[in-house]
Amino acid sequence: MSYEGGIVCAGTIVIDYVIIVDRWPLESSLSNIYHETKTGGGGPFNVLKDLRSMDMNLPLSVVGFLGNDDNGQWLIDDCKKSDIDVHQLHKTKDSTPTSYTYVMSVESTGRRTFFNQRGTNALLTDIHFDFNHIVNKKHCNLFYLSY
Repeated sequence: MSYEGGIVCAGTIVIDYVIIVDRWPLESSLSNIYHETKTGGGGPFNVLKDLRSMDMNLPLSVVGFLGNDDNGQWLIDDCKKSDIDVHQLHKTKDSTPTSYTYVMSVESTGRRTFFNQRGTNALLTDIHFDFNHIVNKKHCNLFYLSY
C-alpha cells in the first residue's frame, strides 16, 4: 500500500519494568518476585508499536525527550528496529534519566501499582517539536499527543 502521509506520536515515553510478585506486601514486609521484564511504554511508544504491528509500510515518527543513558538508547534502538523515525527523539545533555516506571503486578489478582521516575518527561516542552519537519518533510497527516 502507498501512503501520502504518516503518523507522528509524541509525548511521554518511558521504560516499564514489569515485575510480577506473589502478593502486595504490607509496609516493612516481604514479597517474592516471580518474573520481571523490561519494555517500552507510554502512549506514543505503545501506539507506534501497535500501528507497526498492523502495517509494516505505514510512515511512523516519534517525538519525545530521553535521557543520555542506557534506557534512552534502548528506546531509540527499539524504535529503529521497528522502522519508526527517531529524528525528533531528543536526548538530554545532562544526567536527567529517561523516565521509567516500576509496574508491580500481583500474580493472583493482576492488580498493578506504579512507581514512576518522571525524568526527562518532566522537561519535554514545545522546543522539542519541529512542526515544519513534521508537516513539510515527513508529510504527516495525523498527530497523536499523549501524556
